Amino acid sequence: MRVKIPISLKRRRRYVRFRVYGDEVRGEDIMREISRSIVRLWGVVGSSQCYKRLVEFNGGEGILATDHKSIDMLLSTIGLISSIGDKNVAIHVIKISGTFKGVKESNHLKW
Repeated sequence: MRVKIPISLKRRRRYVRFRVYGDEVRGEDIMREISRSIVRLWGVVGSSQCYKRLVEFNGGEGILATDHKSIDMLLSTIGLISSIGDKNVAIHVIKISGTFKGVKESNHLKW
């Protein structure tokens, strides 16, 4: 018999759609720099508590998966990244959603 996990203990996922402005970078480099920045800003304990995964990256836009407890930590870290390696970049968060479909189909060019 399976034990039912209470909703308060389940990981509620959040998806973050972002765009990288500046020089061309790879998805692996972005994740490496996000991990380094989390350690610099929040320490090793904060890094171990922050769930992050690059779901998709194509043509300067990407989608990160995280959970509801790590979203603030991840967003503050992304906002502080100004360079990846020797390349100057700026990362702009376009949309945050609880479903992959919601963040994938968003039309971010509203202005």
